[in-house]
Amino acid sequence: MHEQTAHRVTAETLSPCTIKSIPRADYIRVMKTNPDVSLITALAIAREYQSAFLSARRLALHTSAAGKLASTLLDWARTDHGSHCPTPANLPISFHMQLNQEELGSMAGLSRETVSRLLTRFRREGLVDQSDDRMTLNNPGRLEARYR
Repeated sequence: MHEQTAHRVTAETLSPCTIKSIPRADYIRVMKTNPDVSLITALAIAREYQSAFLSARRLALHTSAAGKLASTLLDWARTDHGSHCPTPANLPISFHMQLNQEELGSMAGLSRETVSRLLTRFRREGLVDQSDDRMTLNNPGRLEARYR
């Protein structure tokens, strides 16, 4: 009934973490007997799907580099704040920016140099502020509308 397929996976974490491996058959057995585990698994899969969808949409829909970076910042801010808590488009959103410019560029499909240049432009236009590891989108609605 269940096909056994080997998968090669590589991951890089943003902060130190501990990874534990659970054999597939054992995990499925726990899911069948514990509705909470099944629900948490379904929610995690849904979050991963949404993240993949947002990344694909960002790369496909935005033709400008500024649009790709603006979309990436907006997605990151909303993810950090929890997408279940919408904030008014004109209110600032401040969030912990765990990515450096190269990693941010990788997410947006841009070079580190382009990210640096665009962040400078966004700051000059009053759209973003950054202090250490905190990024603030001063007016998310304006950022989204300007670089849609």
